[in-house]
Parts: sequence; structure tokens; C-alpha cells
Amino acid sequence: MIPPVTEPMEGYVWGVRYYNLVHETDVQVRGWDPEDQEGIFTGNFESLDDGRAYAESLFDEGADIVFPVAGRVGLGSAAAAQERGMMVIGVDTDWKAGCTTCPRNCRVESNSGWPSPAP
Repeated sequence: MIPPVTEPMEGYVWGVRYYNLVHETDVQVRGWDPEDQEGIFTGNFESLDDGRAYAESLFDEGADIVFPVAGRVGLGSAAAAQERGMMVIGVDTDWKAGCTTCPRNCRVESNSGWPSPAP
């Protein structure tokens, strides 16, 4: 585990917990437990096939949204999400710029989990 990967995942979990508190819901996060520091990792940042396989597995378990913090691996997750009508939250790359290289994913919205650089 490396902090540039786990930090956005922890922020996502905390955001879901806050959402649940405010809206009195029980949205579940799969794939990362900030208390135990355990989660699902592909072990690489390049394999679109791994991204697709991990996303499909999460969708099969009932997930509606995936949040891949995995570089290009996330493009495979985005393709799986689009095919199934699910959602993906992109992080660590400009996913909108990817429309020129991966036009089929242009409907995937970009929402970087990284803070804006300091001026």
C-alpha cells in the first residue's frame, strides 16, 4: 500500500460515512477498510484487463459505483461501468482528456480525487 493510493480511498470512505450520517442511509463501501488498512489492489497501474475484472467483480457483488485509484487500470473499470450502466469516479488522471484516446468512455465524468495544486 502506498499513501498516494490509499489517501483518496480513505477520503471516499469518510465521504460515504458523512453522507450516511446526514441522510440517515446505509451506503456500503467495498474494497477499502481504513481502520484495518486492508483493501482490493490490482498490483499494477497499467492493465486495463485487471481494471475491468476488478470492477466487474465489485458490480457482481452489488456495487453501483467504482472508484479505481489505479492509473490506466481505471480505464478498464470505466469500460466495465459503461457497459453495465454503472458509474465510475475517476482519480489520478484527467479522464475527460482521455476522450481523445478512448472516445467510447467520453460519457464517463471526470472528478479528480486529488486536491488542486497550491499556487
